Amino acid sequence: MNTSSGSAECALISWGIAALVAVVAFAMLMLLGGWTFMQAAFVGAIVLVLGGIGMMWAFCRPLPGPNEVTLEKVTAPVASAAPAPAPAPAPAQP
Repeated sequence: MNTSSGSAECALISWGIAALVAVVAFAMLMLLGGWTFMQAAFVGAIVLVLGGIGMMWAFCRPLPGPNEVTLEKVTAPVASAAPAPAPAPAPAQP
């Protein structure tokens, strides 16, 4: 199976997609939002950095092998054998 997880190709694709999203955000902020060049460029840079790092973290991490996955045993609480006695009813007031 050919996977590109963890390779330079995965990083380039992630940063390329993040750059496209940043350019679209920059253009939309300038054209539709009425922002100045510097305001839109600053937000575009933030979108680029966060998008690139986020996509690399999500898609370019090495995957575990088939024998490396460990499952934790979940234990249910054990019910006691004898139920607790019910409280005595309060005497009725006349």
